[in-house]
Amino acid sequence: MNIINEIKKITEDKTFQNEITDFLIEICKIETTPNADIAVMAENEKKVFDIIKNKLSKLFPDASKIIEKKI
Repeated sequence: MNIINEIKKITEDKTFQNEITDFLIEICKIETTPNADIAVMAENEKKVFDIIKNKLSKLFPDASKIIEKKI
């Protein structure tokens, strides 16, 4: 099976569509625009990162390695 067909098959599934929609809404609800309070920005960005990290860990439990570097 070619990769394009595999992606189409996955993305046409209603369960996948609902899960990805919920995921995107969850991260978009978190305020990440620039803010004078750097601590607030850092906290909110960490929340988004943690959501993404948790999702990737569930999708690829054996193959994922997530490295967090402070900037």
